[in-house]
Amino acid sequence: GFAEALDLRPDDEVLDVACGSGTFLRTRCAGAHRIAGVDHSGTFIDIARRESQERVQAGTAEFKVGDVAALPWADDTFSVVTSNDVGCYEAKAEPAIEEMYRVLRSGGRAILADDRHVQMEAAGFAEVTVEPILRFGRITRGVKP
Repeated sequence: GFAEALDLRPDDEVLDVACGSGTFLRTRCAGAHRIAGVDHSGTFIDIARRESQERVQAGTAEFKVGDVAALPWADDTFSVVTSNDVGCYEAKAEPAIEEMYRVLRSGGRAILADDRHVQMEAAGFAEVTVEPILRFGRITRGVKP
């Protein structure tokens, strides 16, 4: 359900925050033009790079070790930002969502696990909705105006 909620398009550039070993990006975002992931674990990022080696070499995938509250990309880089494991950085959820807003392009979409509407609205997202998703409980969607 979470992957379907992304409504990916072939020209999308997707960032997954707290991507772990990149499985979600590899399996559910394969049709996107570009994928990128950030995680605090160097071990997970090494696995993500290895498992997506062809895309990394082609320049259509990128994985970085980093802090969710200080994303290592420029403003307005991605058309889609997602995180299906917000709980793993709960103490940094508010600054992480602000960072997701920063790296998202105008008109870009964000989809986060759980009910994050308060933080997303505070960060500036518009059209914020909370929807039930069977496996995850709820997801929150928003658009950067």
